[in-house]
Amino acid sequence: MKTFSIAFALLIVPTSLACQKEPSPAPGPATTAGSSAQKSFTSLESAAVNGAESAAKTLGKRLRERLSAAMVDGGPKVAIDVCLHDAPHLREQVTKETGARVGRSSLRLRTPKDAGPAWVSDWLRAQGERKTSGIAKWTQIAQTQEGPVARVILPIEIEAACLPCHGPKDTLDSEIRARLMAAYPEDQAVGYTLGDLRGALWEKCR
Repeated sequence: MKTFSIAFALLIVPTSLACQKEPSPAPGPATTAGSSAQKSFTSLESAAVNGAESAAKTLGKRLRERLSAAMVDGGPKVAIDVCLHDAPHLREQVTKETGARVGRSSLRLRTPKDAGPAWVSDWLRAQGERKTSGIAKWTQIAQTQEGPVARVILPIEIEAACLPCHGPKDTLDSEIRARLMAAYPEDQAVGYTLGDLRGALWEKCR
């Protein structure tokens, strides 16, 4: 029986766990977003893609909830600590639960550790610096040395809650900027405005 790897954009966490069993018929064909022609996937391929997207959304949801709580409890200063310390643990938790390789990446990295694999970097460069509006999720079944791989990329949009830590440098609170530089000496993830494409969530599982 074939198994598929799943990829969705966040931090690289290698794993070789099988995460797809023989699926029930998929509700419809998956597509490669951004392509002029639709590509129909088999039911197994669709199940792998759907599994990748589900894991990506799980990580995104948990991180958002943790950051929202931090903003209520202590504002951006506490949120910085969540991104620095809690986000890696949340990623590892999703990896253990799904067998997925998960990450988030950007053209403007907060830390070099967030650099994604080549296919994620290629997608980000193709999108460029722009608004998120009109950017759909991207899916692909790729043949790799690991076997067939289902890859998923979900765009991350800058929202109002993101601006205290990701907005234009001259708008950032001086204490927040100092904390960011202390935590992320190579930080480039600033200068965004509402609706900008911040980066992407990616995932891959076997």
